[in-house]
Amino acid sequence: MNNFTFELNIGDLELLQNWTLNAHEGFGDIQLDDKIAWQRDIPQLAIKHPFLMRGLLAVSALHLGRTRLDEKTHYLAIAAYHQNLAMPSSYRYIVEDLVNRMDKENWQAILAFGTLTTVYAFASPHLPGSILFAGLCSSTGVPEWLRMLRGKRKIQDFAKECQTLST
Repeated sequence: MNNFTFELNIGDLELLQNWTLNAHEGFGDIQLDDKIAWQRDIPQLAIKHPFLMRGLLAVSALHLGRTRLDEKTHYLAIAAYHQNLAMPSSYRYIVEDLVNRMDKENWQAILAFGTLTTVYAFASPHLPGSILFAGLCSSTGVPEWLRMLRGKRKIQDFAKECQTLST
C-alpha cells in the first residue's frame, strides 16, 4: 500500500446510487434487458470511460434536482459541472471523426453518452419563454437542437456498424 490518501467523493457516490436506484428508470423500458443494461451495464462501462460516467452523473443530478426541490439549485450546478467535464475536446474529437475514432472498444460508451447528452439537453432548465435550443449554430445557421439530434443519429448509425463487426 502506498502513502497516498484517496478521498471518496460522497456526492458522486450519491449520484451513482441515485442512478442505479431511480434515475435509470425510463431508459430502455421497451425490453427488460435494455432496462437492466441502463441500470447495471452502463455504469460498469462508465468505469472505463470517464466521459460516460460524467454524463451519467450529470443526468442523475438533474433527476435529483427535480425530486428534491429544496436542493434544486445545488443539483443543477452539479449537473452542469459534470456535463461540462464530460464534453471536453477529446469527446468532440471522437464525434467529429467517428470513422477513425469509434471502434469496437468504445462504441457502446459513445452511443450511451450520446443518449445521455440528448436527455441532458432536453431535461436541463431553459430560460423562461425560450424555445428549446432556439439558438442557431454560428457556422451553419441550423438550430442547435436539430444539429444535436443529427449528431446522435450519426453516432447510432456508426454504432450499428461497429456492433455488426464485433459480433
